[in-house]
Amino acid sequence: MRSRILYRSASIVMMVLLFGSTSLYAKVKILHIMPNLTDPAIVTVHGPNIALYDPQVPSRHLLYFFITGTGGHATGSQRMDSIFARWGYHAISIDYEDNVIAVACAHSLDSTSFGRYRDAIVTGAPVSKKIKVNKANSILNRFQKLLVYLVKHDPKGNWGQFVKNGQPVWSRVIVAGHSQGAGHAPYIGKLFKGNRVLMFSGPQDYMDNLHRPAPWQARK
Repeated sequence: MRSRILYRSASIVMMVLLFGSTSLYAKVKILHIMPNLTDPAIVTVHGPNIALYDPQVPSRHLLYFFITGTGGHATGSQRMDSIFARWGYHAISIDYEDNVIAVACAHSLDSTSFGRYRDAIVTGAPVSKKIKVNKANSILNRFQKLLVYLVKHDPKGNWGQFVKNGQPVWSRVIVAGHSQGAGHAPYIGKLFKGNRVLMFSGPQDYMDNLHRPAPWQARK
């Protein structure tokens, strides 16, 4: 029964994606925000962040935060984000440093390689040889600064419900990701007690030479 319900839900989503794209955007408010407007220290990688909600449907008071896969642009997530907006969620997709593919760590003999790769991109810690991201350009800073920007510049959007003392209210955040982003999402879920974590086509964090999943995934 559970698999039948999930299949039906997936089918509905695909029908909306294929046939409902015109009506999908008709009522949804979509904001395109260049990353450097939220923090001058943030560098644009691919293009603007996007933030969406539908002011004409009852709010669920939850934020769907989506992280793209390798080479993905935030605007490429607009169609799926719009579906969540039509369901009453606020939605955000961010621009971030996603050009180095996660499986670059797959053949490392260092079991911490994947974890340090995730840590570097998510928090900006200088811990990985695979990628260099400073704190200002980390996923967490980009997300936090975007939320604060939205609270100030889009007051009618009621973004303030997702921010307290300048920080995200993680209990109201659903962190989701695709491919590379499907690894960053649960990594964030290890750091903060969010509402949910959604993973699409990932993570791929498997140590080929050590014949085991990357250990960070087993952390509480």
